[in-house]
Amino acid sequence: MGALIQTAGTKRLAAHYNEEFDQFIEFYRGPNVISVFDRGPAPGKPLNIWDDIIQQIQHNNQTDPAGDFPDHTSPGDILCLLPNEKKTHSHLTNRWKLYLRKYLPPTQHNQLIDAIFTVLKDHTISYIVFDVVQMPAWGVVSGRHTDSDGNDYETITLQTAIELAVDPGFGPNYIRDHRPI
Repeated sequence: MGALIQTAGTKRLAAHYNEEFDQFIEFYRGPNVISVFDRGPAPGKPLNIWDDIIQQIQHNNQTDPAGDFPDHTSPGDILCLLPNEKKTHSHLTNRWKLYLRKYLPPTQHNQLIDAIFTVLKDHTISYIVFDVVQMPAWGVVSGRHTDSDGNDYETITLQTAIELAVDPGFGPNYIRDHRPI
């Protein structure tokens, strides 16, 4: 068993976010969407990436009033930040939901949200490239780069300090909870 961070499913999730914040970055810059990432003046209100971002951003008439992004989501799938379920990664969403709700420290939730918000406000940045790596300490690292076409982009890397078992022992869609009962 590998770590949750090193699975093909996690790579698929990162690829989904890379597509979202490349092809549809202007959707996220829209006034009814970018405001979800705004934590307010420093130090900012604490947000949870799963509950306050992923579960809140929807593709609908309010977030896309002009219909500029008709192919953004599949019919019946209005949550933009969740990839379509695939049999090969059928429990990906549940694993990451648990990771984001239970394991990722609040500071990193806010760092990640702030990094995305900063990029969305800067219209000179064309897209975001996301990655997740296992490191000795928690963190969110971002950096500006220029691609071979001369477009500026931002890398945002979530650093996780723990190795989480993929197989939880209580079914494939939960991460093993090592706390005593």
